[in-house]
Amino acid sequence: MTINISIIGGGVAGFCLAHALLKHPEITFDIYEKHDEIRAIGQGLLLQSTARQSLRLMDPDLGSYPEEIGGAELKLWTVAMGEGPYRGQLSHQISYPKHERPIGVDRTKLMSKLLQKIPKERLHTGKRVTSVKDSLNSSKRYNIQFDDGTSLQTDAIIGADGLRSYIRHLVIQEWPADKLVPRPSGLWDGRILIPAARARALLKDHISHPLTEGAVMLVGTKGNIYFSLHEDWEYAACIVAGWKEQTASSPWRFPLSAGFLDENFGDGWGMLGKGVKDTILQLAEPEGFFEWDINPLPTFHKERMCLIGDAAHSAVPWLAAGATIGVEDAAILGALLNQVHSVSELNVAFAEFTATQIDRSHTLISNSRHTARNMVEGASTIPAELARNDRPLKDFLFDVDMKERIKVAVSSFLSKAGARK
Repeated sequence: MTINISIIGGGVAGFCLAHALLKHPEITFDIYEKHDEIRAIGQGLLLQSTARQSLRLMDPDLGSYPEEIGGAELKLWTVAMGEGPYRGQLSHQISYPKHERPIGVDRTKLMSKLLQKIPKERLHTGKRVTSVKDSLNSSKRYNIQFDDGTSLQTDAIIGADGLRSYIRHLVIQEWPADKLVPRPSGLWDGRILIPAARARALLKDHISHPLTEGAVMLVGTKGNIYFSLHEDWEYAACIVAGWKEQTASSPWRFPLSAGFLDENFGDGWGMLGKGVKDTILQLAEPEGFFEWDINPLPTFHKERMCLIGDAAHSAVPWLAAGATIGVEDAAILGALLNQVHSVSELNVAFAEFTATQIDRSHTLISNSRHTARNMVEGASTIPAELARNDRPLKDFLFDVDMKERIKVAVSSFLSKAGARK
């Protein structure tokens, strides 16, 4: 018996799940992307240690992809005070052991690499879902209608369709629609590149501790400046962030003016703040982007529909964990689905996936906002207090054995699936 699964959305989580299913002899899958071509939303992403474990567990070849596309490992995470009474002082540093280092990758390159092993006939672009209904015949399959007038039947649906997920509304029907759409966080960010030598010089004059590479988070009272440095990079990545009034109808981007930057990064930031602001204002059209997340969901599945990635748990990016949890989703759900041998077992697998990942995702959403507040407004806080808030959270999220988590989930699924037979 062949089981057909329709993956809605062509992103990192959906592509990783497709890889996890390639070797299952009884499952076929198809990926349906609403845009006419596959495109990456955003630029770089950071894969934490649990994502790297997950890639290896899905397929040893996947584990080498980040390095093959030129990813850069993060060796050191530094948090320091950017302004305020403790300006220049370190709050804390996290040095990553070789086997646990996060790795930064280009999102477009990663998606292109993931696509190489997925059969071309399994990927369908220009397919925006307009409705999903239960079939009226005895097959009990879902009928999916697309905006191009085509339709199909499928045994199961995976919603990997991102922040503005359509499938989310089908899974969580007991909530009003306005509770399921992206919610404003009041946070914004803007991203630029600065010559690495210039970035190091600015940091040297601003921070009491010498820094040459790694991720550096500078905490302010209204804003925050982040640098990512690597010994082989000609340019350093720089992110500025802060608070701005935002509503559900706010545009996704807005112009960064000199006045707005001065308001968030005033004289207290010294030459570092001035250097970053000057670099931003030299751009032809400097822009900031609002950050959005979703309300924590009560479940990730309904019958034979299941959500993964940002469709399930989109969070503001202050823990650099969104893509990581999405890759975890693919590894866990992929392992469960590889134990499925009948359509009746699909909802058992989806329920086990929800039980395994939902608390973790709620922690991601709520603590991403909490971390943002600490890092944007925390400059008047005693540096050691920031460390007490930040370090345990990162340990909770990323000091995890994914092989053991998957083993527990699969064992639980097998006991429940066996009890149904």
